[in-house]
Amino acid sequence: MEELFDFFVNHLSVGQMISYCCDEAGDTDSAINAAIDVEPLYTPEFLARKYYSRVSKAKRLKSQQKDALNSIIKKSTETNFINHHREIFEPIFGADLDRLLRHSQATLKPQISDKSILDRNLLELTEEIIDELLNTTPAPLRGLPEIIPDFEIVIAKDPGFAEYWPRSLTGNDMDQLIVYDNPNQIGYQNLRATIGHEVLGHGFFYNLIERIRPEFFDHGAFALVEGWATWCEWATCDADLRDHLRSAKCQSLKLFDCVNPDEIQDQIKARTSGSGYTKDVSESSIENFFQYPGMGLSYTLGALWFEDRFKSSSPRVFFEAMRQREWGDFFSAW
Repeated sequence: MEELFDFFVNHLSVGQMISYCCDEAGDTDSAINAAIDVEPLYTPEFLARKYYSRVSKAKRLKSQQKDALNSIIKKSTETNFINHHREIFEPIFGADLDRLLRHSQATLKPQISDKSILDRNLLELTEEIIDELLNTTPAPLRGLPEIIPDFEIVIAKDPGFAEYWPRSLTGNDMDQLIVYDNPNQIGYQNLRATIGHEVLGHGFFYNLIERIRPEFFDHGAFALVEGWATWCEWATCDADLRDHLRSAKCQSLKLFDCVNPDEIQDQIKARTSGSGYTKDVSESSIENFFQYPGMGLSYTLGALWFEDRFKSSSPRVFFEAMRQREWGDFFSAW
């Protein structure tokens, strides 16, 4: 964990910086002063244009602050791209990392012909899927629904797919599932997989945390939190969709050591458009790769690690053994 702290402290995410300064009521001057001498992560030109535009339109920023942020953006476009995935994931997975990366050689399975949901009420459809998942849970996940708390369902017309927010993070009276109503909800089986990820994955996980109350839990443990939820997604999928989603995630590992930023962008564009998603998904995926290093591939590597572990045990056995451990991205210690 200390190695990961050192990495993230010494590399500036320009995307995160712009979001903080433009959208949050924080101490902008202190944030800018702290960022000036930190090496920025490489920013592709199209992202830089978006960041310049956000800074220009931000009413809460003073002229001097805008100039400073624009200088940071410019510096990031002139920074040589370095792929940092190895230094992020080697402390997490240790000797297992190269074994997990060999999954990148898997063949991409075809996308399924999914049933459109454009004419359906998204709230009613979400409730129907949740009821079905909780009452006919696939064998690998038996026993998990009883740990999932009551939660509120919110439909929002914003970008994205879905998010699950536990009350321990929001301070609300109930957990909340947000499902986004937009053209990227491309079909029934894909929505079902998304809800499996959020409810059986995150809903179970965060309520288990509340029950077990480990001495230490790192909310930023992306491979643990998202890897587990992605494994749940695969376990609840239609078999053909599972094969496609899993193989697509494995294909994304080809970018793990790639050092050509243009090739990375081209591959992400091809993968997202090939799955039927809009330009917005493509661009947000590219932003995640360059400005939130490790986040995207953490879903895949974490899920593949759990997949291997559950060949010889079960989720119940694994989490029972975790009662006496620290909860974070400590895969190499487990």
